[in-house]
Amino acid sequence: MIPILYEDQYYLIVEKPANLLVHRSHQSHEKDNLLKQVRKQTGYFTYPVHRLDRQASGILIMAKDSKYVAALQKIWSTDQVRKYYITLSRGKFLTPGSFEFDLSDKNKIKKNAITLFKPIKRFSTSTLLEVEIKTGRYHQIRRHFARSVEHILGDRKYGKKKYNDYYLEHYHLTRLFLHAHKIIFTHPFTNKEIIVLSKLTSDLQKTLSLMEKEELESFYELDYIFSHGSSI
Repeated sequence: MIPILYEDQYYLIVEKPANLLVHRSHQSHEKDNLLKQVRKQTGYFTYPVHRLDRQASGILIMAKDSKYVAALQKIWSTDQVRKYYITLSRGKFLTPGSFEFDLSDKNKIKKNAITLFKPIKRFSTSTLLEVEIKTGRYHQIRRHFARSVEHILGDRKYGKKKYNDYYLEHYHLTRLFLHAHKIIFTHPFTNKEIIVLSKLTSDLQKTLSLMEKEELESFYELDYIFSHGSSI
C-alpha cells in the first residue's frame, strides 16, 4: 500500500517508496510505477506535479485532474512552496549554508539553481542535513553537492564508488540517502497553508542507527584509553 499523507478534491499527496519510478519511462522496461499503484489503490487517474528521483523516497504531490497540475507548478519555484529533504553527505558541515550556481538542463541550457542546507547531526566523516531547494532543477541536490564539496552517500551516478561501497558494507545503505520529508505550500484553490510531513524510512533510520552505534563504541573505546592509558 502507498501511504496517503493528504487528500482533497484537487490533490493527492503520497509517500513514494524508494526504487520505484513515478511513471512509465522510455529508458526503463519496468511495468510497475507509482502512478499505476496509486490508480489501483484509489481508482484515481493522477498526474504528478513534480519530480522525485527513482531512488529517493518521500513526499510526492499528484493532481486528480490534469488542469490542476499547472496551478501548482505556476507557484512551484516561488516562496509559496517550500520543499525540504533529509540527506546524508560525505564531509563535515559545521554551519548552515547554500549552493547557488547554475545547472544545465537536458538541452545543455544553464538555469539558476539554489539549494539551502542545515546540519542536523555530524558524524566522523559525514553529516546528516536538512536541505531546502528554492528551484527544481534535474537532480539538483545531488548535482549541487557533488560539484561543490562532497556527494550524497549512496549516489551511484554522481557519487564515489569506494564510499558508497563502504557505507553499503558497514551501514547497510543500499540506495541513495535522500528523503523528501516536508512540504509547505499555499493551496492554489483554497489559499490555505498546507503542511505535509513524511518520516524517514526504516532503511535509512537503520543506517543512522548503525552509524551512531559505531561512533558510541569508538567514544567508549577512547574514553577507556584516556582513563586507563594506552597499552601500545
